[in-house]
Amino acid sequence: LDVGQGLAVVVRTQSHVLVYDTGPRFNDDFDTGSAVLAPFLMSQGITKIDRLIISHNDNDHAGGLTGLMENITVAELMFSDHSLLDGLPTSSLTTLLTDQCRRGQRWWWDGVQFEILHPPATVPAGIGRSFSDNNNSCVLRVSLGKRSVLLPGDIENEAEQAFLRYMLSADGAQHAKLHSTVLIAPHHGSMTSSSHTFAALIRPQSVIFSSGYHNRFAHPAMAIVQRYTRLGARLYNTANTGMLSLVFEGDNSAVKIEAYRDSHHRYWF
Repeated sequence: LDVGQGLAVVVRTQSHVLVYDTGPRFNDDFDTGSAVLAPFLMSQGITKIDRLIISHNDNDHAGGLTGLMENITVAELMFSDHSLLDGLPTSSLTTLLTDQCRRGQRWWWDGVQFEILHPPATVPAGIGRSFSDNNNSCVLRVSLGKRSVLLPGDIENEAEQAFLRYMLSADGAQHAKLHSTVLIAPHHGSMTSSSHTFAALIRPQSVIFSSGYHNRFAHPAMAIVQRYTRLGARLYNTANTGMLSLVFEGDNSAVKIEAYRDSHHRYWF
């Protein structure tokens, strides 16, 4: 969804709904959970979220959480940091199932596979006592046959390298799961993410930058845009396209991507 400088993704299977991140909270009177996500879900006839994943606790990813939960029922909440629960209404916690993201969690809904690929249960050796909040993001892969979407939250170079080392290790044996049809660019296209190695191994056909129009961070960085362009990926920026819909049709390997705004408009980066 278009939530400005932030991220919010809705994944629908035949009979289930998953939401990944809720966008930002701008002030006491406005957040994208209640102003964007909840109205969109209700317009689609959705009154319940089966699983809500908050990649990490930064405002641009978690700020709309309370606003969303005040308007839409959430059955299960997954997160990277237990402190996320501190700000939730006590009434929500009495019926809410909660779990912390950790590598190896997977489930299937209606033939679609969901898998958490990061963070690990324990901190890898050689990278300090802990990841930063960004680097502790829940990394989710959604796949149907040969098609997949990778949602890496705000992981930066340090976590990217740890993630890749595991995926390429004998223990990981996850080589085939590195390539993604669609990649939600980590950290909105920041210079601190999308390293050369990460981009080359993921080899996405399409890359989506979820960013705010003329945002103060200058996301996505031009060098990152050029990096994915050189790999032959098709690029989208929600600041220009508005909401993007990804449709997995039939049994072929294609993913149809539709922009809310005019698809023939010249994209800016």
